[in-house]
Amino acid sequence: MDLLRQSIDVEDAMVVLSLGDYVIPCEASYIASALNKVGIKYVRDLKCVELITNKDGVIDIINRVNPKLVIYEGKTKDYRPQETSWINRPVVHTPNDVLAHFGPSLPLDIQLLINTIKNGEKFVKGTSSITRPSSMIPGISPTYD
Repeated sequence: MDLLRQSIDVEDAMVVLSLGDYVIPCEASYIASALNKVGIKYVRDLKCVELITNKDGVIDIINRVNPKLVIYEGKTKDYRPQETSWINRPVVHTPNDVLAHFGPSLPLDIQLLINTIKNGEKFVKGTSSITRPSSMIPGISPTYD
């Protein structure tokens, strides 16, 4: 819980999750709650989760809510800035499964996000989705042949 104390002051952030289609969490989501707790103030104009099938729909929402920062969670573990070249706001990238699939590592990953923002970097490195072992590694998964 100590990791979820305010330690940064960022106004009007929003998250875009690339999960095949684009998902934009609402202001009442666990993602918005966790970010608000640490001082990354989530935009207040998203009353429900948005499921968008194309970039134009995401751009429409970005233009409507006017975030100062977009946190973009890509489909892979790699930093791929070409995925967001169409977003006309400052963007910080996270690897897949950092915010979209919360678990006990969420506070650790949010601290890495905070450090990335504070350092002016564009990609959150060393998150649990990158460092935890894969279930496809021999000896980790009981179903691996």
